[in-house]
Amino acid sequence: MGFSLVVVPGCRWQVGEVPLPTPTPSPTATPTPTPVTLAAAAADVTGAPSENSLNAQVATASADLFAATTSEASKNASNLRDALSTAQEGGESLADNLAQVKKSLKATRSAYLKSEAAVFFVDPDSTAELLSQPDPFGAGSPDGEASALDELQSALSGLEALLDGPLDSSRAADLLVKARSVSTALEKTETGLALMFEAWRPGETANFRAEYFLASSEGAVARIFQGLMAVTGDVLPVVLTAEEQDNAADIASRFAGVRDVYLGKEVSAGEIRPSLHALVERASPLQAALTRASLARAVALASVLEITPDNEAAKSQLSPALQDLTRQLELAANSLGIVIVTED
Repeated sequence: MGFSLVVVPGCRWQVGEVPLPTPTPSPTATPTPTPVTLAAAAADVTGAPSENSLNAQVATASADLFAATTSEASKNASNLRDALSTAQEGGESLADNLAQVKKSLKATRSAYLKSEAAVFFVDPDSTAELLSQPDPFGAGSPDGEASALDELQSALSGLEALLDGPLDSSRAADLLVKARSVSTALEKTETGLALMFEAWRPGETANFRAEYFLASSEGAVARIFQGLMAVTGDVLPVVLTAEEQDNAADIASRFAGVRDVYLGKEVSAGEIRPSLHALVERASPLQAALTRASLARAVALASVLEITPDNEAAKSQLSPALQDLTRQLELAANSLGIVIVTED
């Protein structure tokens, strides 16, 4: 039995009509999947299906989720600036307000990480898509350099260290330099988050949401699977093995983002957004149950690690849990006739 292949401009996947196609033996998710070159299939692209289809509902609900999350991150960055501005009235005020500044940074970072999967929805070889859905903090192309968020975290830690003692003339000069570095990093953070939100702002006709993501509902579903597998298969394993001991909250935030995207996030009491899980459950109830169970286990382990960051047992169990979750996400995509093409 063969596949009916659909090539959607701007991303790389195969959409087939055969249920539960044979998956790759050892999948390795990657933010830069191998291209699918099927020029003859391009003529089969028919555009977005009816807005009433479940695919379309899931695509729109997911777009709304990313709009809300990136908006939250952008607003939290503004709150961070307000707290910092108030704190910069003087040394004592800065010390008093530092807790609020750090709280705002934590909220900003968490909201961004929950939406980070969107960075991997693009075709990395498409300049137009990369401009429409920017990667302001280098999630899709790690080069070893600290992102603006990391720079901001480091600068605030430096401020805290300087304020932990008497404020003499020498420390005041150092404080001014450090405050300027905080301001520079914050400006880059605000700009990056604002660009992320613009990519998902509803009502626009020329942003990533409208021009690429919602251009095809089936394509949008495939993009989501590609993004989630990049997070669980590439980003999180690297973060989990990093030497930093204070990244447990980042791990938990990324898992929360995967959970919200796959299961759907509650928008009001008892009302859940249409989700990937609903699509998979309709195609294969068994696979839906397996994917949900794998996700629940990984999220639970991440929560334990967030509460007890030095819990080596939870960390050791989380690594194979990530592998299983990536595998189950691939099989969930397969149940819909979608094959995410990856490379080692």
